[in-house]
Amino acid sequence: MVRDISIRARAFSLVEVAIAVGILAFVIISVVGLLGVGLKSNQVSVEETRAASMLTMLEADLRNTHSSLNGGKSSLFGLPLPYRATSNGVTFDPAIQAGDFFSTGVNDAEMPVSLSSGRPRFQASVSYLEVPGASGVKPMLARLVVNWPATNTSNAADVFNPAKVRGSVEALVSFPAP
Repeated sequence: MVRDISIRARAFSLVEVAIAVGILAFVIISVVGLLGVGLKSNQVSVEETRAASMLTMLEADLRNTHSSLNGGKSSLFGLPLPYRATSNGVTFDPAIQAGDFFSTGVNDAEMPVSLSSGRPRFQASVSYLEVPGASGVKPMLARLVVNWPATNTSNAADVFNPAKVRGSVEALVSFPAP
């Protein structure tokens, strides 16, 4: 007695396997390609966050430094203040005029260093847009900028030159006359 058993094997054809492998390869290559973009975006985000933190430190330093300390410079960053406290009260430094630009380097530990000492990672700058002058009744208006990498120059135009810096954060602040 002979039985007619037709057994049909169920399997994928070679064409189906090749198409599946091609789709899988395309997906893996796309994901690997996006990793570089994600890492670059993360690096930029970290640098912007650090620069924003330094910008806040710079503003607090300029706001809270008493001018009789540290020779008329801010306590932390060492940037010149347009006023000085003397025994006769507050006097304004005639050497600091509206439009003057002052800058210092900031290292990876977020501490100020000289721009000429190596290559600091960041650069913190202040440009006084308005200073009270002899009357002392106007508030001081300043533009604060933190850029990276440091440009190793005190030229204000270099701070915003995209050929020299990868990024920057800035704030416009007003200080009451002391």
